[in-house]
Amino acid sequence: MDDAAHRERLERARLKNLEYMRKLDEQQAAREADALLASVAKQFGPQYATGEKDYDDLTRERRGVKPHANTAVVTRQNTSVYVTGLTTYIACKQLEGMCAKIGKVRRVKFYKDERGGLKGDATVTFGSHAAMERAIERLNHFEIKPGVLIT
Repeated sequence: MDDAAHRERLERARLKNLEYMRKLDEQQAAREADALLASVAKQFGPQYATGEKDYDDLTRERRGVKPHANTAVVTRQNTSVYVTGLTTYIACKQLEGMCAKIGKVRRVKFYKDERGGLKGDATVTFGSHAAMERAIERLNHFEIKPGVLIT
C-alpha cells in the first residue's frame, strides 16, 4: 500500500471515529437532560419540567401568594442579548453607543476573567423585547472595528 493511500485510509478512519464520538456525546447529553427533567419533575412537579410553570411560580407558591382572579397574566419577554467576539480593549461606551442606536439600553455587563481582565463578551439589556430582536438582527456578524466581528 503506498503512502498516500495509507494516509487517506487513516483520515477516513479518523473522521469515522470523530463522528462516532459526536454521536456518543449527543446520546450522553440527551440522557443527562432527561435525568435533569426527571429530577425537576420529581422534586417540584411535572408542570415545572415541561415549562408550564417557572421559578417565579414556584416562589409565589412557597410564599403562599396567589394571583388575583381579575389580573391578566403578564409574561415576561427576554430583553437581553449576549454578545461575543468583542476585543478586550473595546470601551463600554462604544458598545453602549452602538446599541443605543437600536433602542433604549438599560444595562451593559462586560464579563471578566479571574484576574479582572475583560473576556470579550457582554450582555446588553434593552428597554423592550422589540429592541432586543432588532439588536439580534443588526449585531449578528457586525463588524464593530475593521477585522472584529461580533456575534
